[in-house]
Amino acid sequence: MLLLLLGVVVSVFLLGVGIRIVVEIVRSKSLRDTIPFEEEDEVIVHGEESTTRLMGKTLIFLGSGGHTSEMFQLLDQVDTIESHLDRRVYVIANTDSLSEAKALEYEKSRFGNESKVDVYHVHRSREVGQSYITSVFSTLKSLLGSFPLVYREKPDLILVNGPGSCVPICLAAFLFKVLGVCDPTIVYVESLCRVTSLSLSAKILRFIVDACIIQWDEQKQVPFVVHVPK
Repeated sequence: MLLLLLGVVVSVFLLGVGIRIVVEIVRSKSLRDTIPFEEEDEVIVHGEESTTRLMGKTLIFLGSGGHTSEMFQLLDQVDTIESHLDRRVYVIANTDSLSEAKALEYEKSRFGNESKVDVYHVHRSREVGQSYITSVFSTLKSLLGSFPLVYREKPDLILVNGPGSCVPICLAAFLFKVLGVCDPTIVYVESLCRVTSLSLSAKILRFIVDACIIQWDEQKQVPFVVHVPK
């Protein structure tokens, strides 16, 4: 049964990747096209003024350590996060003992006691030092836990920045997009520490996310990425 489920997942994933590659070749999508907007407010995108407003539920994946710090730095760039990302859901690996407290502290520091967010835990795809062979099974377990989470929340925007455990979340969201269950915009921001080469997460996800953002000039010629200088 497990092998059958894995086969179905892989088949749908490969089909979706093929469709995505064809679409990307035919029509190059800018970062502006990947963000869900609603009318009647102003937001700055790439330093240009727009008469649109970003709204909806945002799923934010927090990796441990530096990934979490970089994500909060990224969120700090949204001056009016409470109106542009008005419903926030944080997802954290189950063995990460620090990021949940940091998320709640961050929310309280920016929005006070009125901040109301949901925090979910998923199985970590790969522990530090874990072999790649056994990580296949732990990643599959994380993927199985990601499906009900994404289906329950149906986020409008998924924001991730590099940890391996974000891959199952993005895969689940992408499969739901292919099947027409929901249509979240998936934005992957590569870690600042990846200067000359993409991380394994980026190499996997750049074909299926709506925007894979890299920040260093050394990588701007890589296919299927959006170069946004840091």
